[in-house]
Amino acid sequence: MKKTALLFTFFALLCMVFAFSVCAADDCQHEFGPWYDIEPATCGKTGIHEHECTICHVKVRETVNALTHEFSKEYTVDKQATCTENGSKSFHCIHCGEKQENSSVSIPATGHKFGNWAETTAPTCTKDGEETRTCATCQEKETRKVDALGHERVTVPAKAPTCTENGNGEGIACKRCGMVFQEATVVSALGHDMIDEPAKEATCTEDGHTAGRHCTRCNYVETKQQIIPKLGHKTVIDPASPSTCIVNGKTQGSHCSVCGEVIYAQKELPLMPHDYEETVVVKTCISDGYRQFTCKKCGQYYREDVDYALGHVIVVEKAIEETCTSDGLSVRTYCSVCGEVLEDAHVIPARGHRFENKVTKATRKKDGKIVVACADCGLVQSESVVPKIASITLEKTKYYCDGKKKTPAITIRDAKGNKLVYKKDFTTSWDSGRKKPGTYYVTISFIGNYAGAKTLRFKILMHKTVGVKVTAGKGSAKVTWSKTTGAKSYIVYLCETKNGKYKKAGTTTKTGLNVKKLTSGKTYYFIVRAVATGAAGETIKNASSPIRKAKIQ
Repeated sequence: MKKTALLFTFFALLCMVFAFSVCAADDCQHEFGPWYDIEPATCGKTGIHEHECTICHVKVRETVNALTHEFSKEYTVDKQATCTENGSKSFHCIHCGEKQENSSVSIPATGHKFGNWAETTAPTCTKDGEETRTCATCQEKETRKVDALGHERVTVPAKAPTCTENGNGEGIACKRCGMVFQEATVVSALGHDMIDEPAKEATCTEDGHTAGRHCTRCNYVETKQQIIPKLGHKTVIDPASPSTCIVNGKTQGSHCSVCGEVIYAQKELPLMPHDYEETVVVKTCISDGYRQFTCKKCGQYYREDVDYALGHVIVVEKAIEETCTSDGLSVRTYCSVCGEVLEDAHVIPARGHRFENKVTKATRKKDGKIVVACADCGLVQSESVVPKIASITLEKTKYYCDGKKKTPAITIRDAKGNKLVYKKDFTTSWDSGRKKPGTYYVTISFIGNYAGAKTLRFKILMHKTVGVKVTAGKGSAKVTWSKTTGAKSYIVYLCETKNGKYKKAGTTTKTGLNVKKLTSGKTYYFIVRAVATGAAGETIKNASSPIRKAKIQ
């Protein structure tokens, strides 16, 4: 490896010597490297650059043309804006930094960025205070007045007088500075409220005391009570009593005859044994059989070997049902073992006929029928025809709007010409409102001896619009009219001939319309129609008003 490195170094030196000898010759084939600036060209001034042959190291210099200004498309800040003064910015050459003429633009002042107000002098009840805030950018300070707080009046609480000390009433003073606005009034001491304490007699177990006297308010003692020692018990003997079969006896004891307290308690003695006698009872249908043992001393008993009663073996004799015209008999029951009658039979009177109306309701197409028959046996008492509904009419089917609710009378007749009665034979359901123009419906529902329903309709129309007048103007005409009850708006139509096809000239909610863009010297014919919205939302128009004409100026 070392020999190889030495050979490589030697070969490189030979190459350099050979290259120098070649470059020194006049016929050197120069191989120049990159250009380097000696004096860089600037805007308006030429520069110089050179490059060197990599073989013979000959250097060649050339002049570089002066640059022209190339202005940036982005602004450069010339002067920063402050809180109170505007700044400026302009376009500069990217080569030399020179500012482009007439490119300067103002940068608005940023304005102060004040922080929160901080209190520097606290206000009092009567003196103003002060607070300050500082701009975070330039540290400029701004000060403003804080209004005086004013007095905060509070009530000074009253103090109740005692037996020996004066009190005071309510006063008024400032909560902050203590200034008094209303002095508290003095309330005189009450003096003692003395009460007598009764004496208490001593008992067997508790001390007594003498009478005393003290104040109920402050507990001042005028006469102190003295203790009376307790008396002690007076013993009485409680005699013993023997036990019986049902009552326990007791041992001897004692108690105090004054207060009743037990000194020695009596103890309960056990009961004495019973002396039982046996009795045998035989069972029946309704009572048990058993052996009963009864104490001869106290009468207490108990039972053994109970043979429970089986109850009656009941035989039921069938009842005879009553009818509309004949009597019946109720059920009879008795015991087949002991023969006891449990429920005896009794006569049930004939119930009589129970007549009911069976109605086949009449309709508008066929007669009905009323049959009066017994609900039990079916005997027909009477039968009558309900004539079918022949006609249903409204008093009126057309009204003109006057702002009042319309409820036309309804007349319903059967095939024999008899009128049906409201709420007996039929009911009605009317559309709501029935005051505005429009079509309204009433549904008739038949009840009682009739079935079915029928819906009738009637209309509320608007009168023709009247009072139409036309006043000709210059290239226009003023059309006026009287108000039409129920109308929400009006349409004015015009035509150049009386009997021609009229076209809409305009719409208004008022009682007048100024029609413009008419030809001077020409005669026009006008009509007015009122418009309303019906109960179902439909648009309704009245009949055309009388025709009026005018010659345009």
